[in-house]
Amino acid sequence: MPSAAPRLSRSQAERRAATRQALLDATIDTLVEVGWSALSTRAVALRAGVTLGAQQYHFPTKAALVEAAIDSQFNEARRRAADLIALSDDEQARAGQLIDLLWSIHALPISSAILEIMAVSRTDANSPRIVRQMTEATDLACGILADALPTYAACPGFRDFVLITVATMRGAILAAVPGAESAFPSWPELRAHILSNLNGLLEEGRT
Repeated sequence: MPSAAPRLSRSQAERRAATRQALLDATIDTLVEVGWSALSTRAVALRAGVTLGAQQYHFPTKAALVEAAIDSQFNEARRRAADLIALSDDEQARAGQLIDLLWSIHALPISSAILEIMAVSRTDANSPRIVRQMTEATDLACGILADALPTYAACPGFRDFVLITVATMRGAILAAVPGAESAFPSWPELRAHILSNLNGLLEEGRT
């Protein structure tokens, strides 16, 4: 009988990368379930199927673990935006698609957990540097939209439009709180308002 094909073992770098990714995924899931205050590195390691020592090797503190997990979400958002831009040649259609993408990112379950961390960071010295991360994420959104929508970006007030849009979406996340839905517009209503304001920049630029 022919011998079985030898199993290809993963390199040490591949194993480390897999462990790191498992920890990041487990952190996101745990944050969504229990929030920052109740999250423990031991629970994350158990969920990821790795030892506590392995977790501490990659991320020595709870804050470092959560910061890396949130950064991984921002990196994924950047990849999704790049893929979308590569597939669309029509700038006006691309504008609507990018606004939809921006909303889908804000509507992820992790977004509510991020807002929770922002709230506690005012008094919790051990919390992640979430304000820095959110500032970087906002700058990233401004840069991506400016590069993808050059006609709109050339209009005065474009950056302010992006900042207001991001702030509006972050506020609308609160609609996910049970009982708060009636205090916020639906996404179709909000989307129409955002796109109307974006197209208004072009109209103002032509006058």
